[in-house]
Amino acid sequence: GKDVPKAATLTASMAKFLPLANVHFHLGAEHRASEYQCGRQTAKWEADPDAQGVRPGWECEGRSLTPAQTRPYAFKFCREGVEVGRTYEVHYVHSSAGYSKMDVLGRAHLP
Repeated sequence: GKDVPKAATLTASMAKFLPLANVHFHLGAEHRASEYQCGRQTAKWEADPDAQGVRPGWECEGRSLTPAQTRPYAFKFCREGVEVGRTYEVHYVHSSAGYSKMDVLGRAHLP
């Protein structure tokens, strides 16, 4: 987000010493922000006693998307639970703890 951090963060020169240890994503954002504050999917999931899958996080409204932008797409790698028009938060985790090049799937394809 664009909020000012509450704790000290690493500078770019400090961060370059930490290897990429993990890349993962969440359905919706973990924290509410002005860009993603829609909680309808979360409320729907929580109201269903038989809800399946992951609990959605905060999402963008998506009302400004055109039909072409929401057309279904056959994802090549993320095949389950990923759909056009939803909000996803991607985390690129850099860490000095427990890192091994074998831990990072597809590392050769990342910059």
